[in-house]
Amino acid sequence: MSRLIHIHVRPAMSAGTTVWCDPATNRALYTRPLMRVELLYWDGDPSYMTARQRLVEVLTEDAFETPIQMIAVSSTQDAELLSFPGSPTIRIDGQDIYPEGIEAIGLRLRTYPQDADRQPGETDDAPGKGLIRAAVERARGWGHGRRR
Repeated sequence: MSRLIHIHVRPAMSAGTTVWCDPATNRALYTRPLMRVELLYWDGDPSYMTARQRLVEVLTEDAFETPIQMIAVSSTQDAELLSFPGSPTIRIDGQDIYPEGIEAIGLRLRTYPQDADRQPGETDDAPGKGLIRAAVERARGWGHGRRR
């Protein structure tokens, strides 16, 4: 059994990737850390479970086995501490999936644009699968050539 050798990669090139080399086969093995997925919500929000369902569907469709950390925000102090812009909020690797929709910090409901297959100009109380998928692809640094 051979031992793996860790190869140091320049930070700008690695994007969270760890590279190991197997000297016996001279093959490189690449590993990436798990994506950190958070769903922040307020109990007064009737749509946070819709957001969770859409998030689960996107992660499942794209074959990501990533846990979703559910974070209940129950006070104004918690909202300020977590920089909570309203419910539901999905963050991937610490980044809000819809930063354009951040208006203020606090216990309030957010709105999101409709996915492309719905009526233009309408809003939704939970992020659509297209918005979630685009954020996942940005976080991973790749796309599947899907049409938006």
